[in-house]
Amino acid sequence: MKLIFFGSGEFGLPTLEALVQGGAHGPGADHEIMMVVTQPDRPAGRGKKTTPTPVRAWCQGRGVPVMAVEQINDEAVVAELLGTGARLGVVVAFGQKIGPAILEGLPGGCINLHASLLPEYRGAAPIHRAILNGETASGVTVFRLVERMDAGPILTRAETPIGETETAGELHDRLAVLGTKVVFDALAMFEGGAVPAGQPQDETQATRTSKLKKAEGIIDW
Repeated sequence: MKLIFFGSGEFGLPTLEALVQGGAHGPGADHEIMMVVTQPDRPAGRGKKTTPTPVRAWCQGRGVPVMAVEQINDEAVVAELLGTGARLGVVVAFGQKIGPAILEGLPGGCINLHASLLPEYRGAAPIHRAILNGETASGVTVFRLVERMDAGPILTRAETPIGETETAGELHDRLAVLGTKVVFDALAMFEGGAVPAGQPQDETQATRTSKLKKAEGIIDW
């Protein structure tokens, strides 16, 4: 299946790598990345040196087509993406809100990988919040992307325990790998031209998270 991959952070790298390698993690899956879309280069580090996103850095030198965009919903960007002939978008830690022109323009729409067991922990920093709240389990969810954040119908998900001494970084890396399998499970639902409806989320169980503030990194012993 012809795909567009939308991603910027390290969380999406295992999934992108598996897709580029021909879907080794998915039974019978055969996918082609028509374009990778990522955020623009930004100043980073103490020297504020202009740095590409982890996704763009990975694509460079591997012959993977990648474009960095400031505004994903710009008409010219949308036209270029829809012109690739892709059927579906795969979104993992992209960092911009994808609008209806793309969601409705791609035949299969877009699917999104989120690092929580939706509908719990919608929004930013779900991994850190789960650990700070003392959760004993976390997971990943793939859902159909809609305009409302993290609210689309669920296609598949996977749960995993959180270790007693596990850090946010360690859980991040485990969920990134676990997410790869879940993405391929979801892609299999689109085989033969199908567009799965998914399972609507239970809004009564929905919780939201927010980005961590610098002050939250200080522990009062």
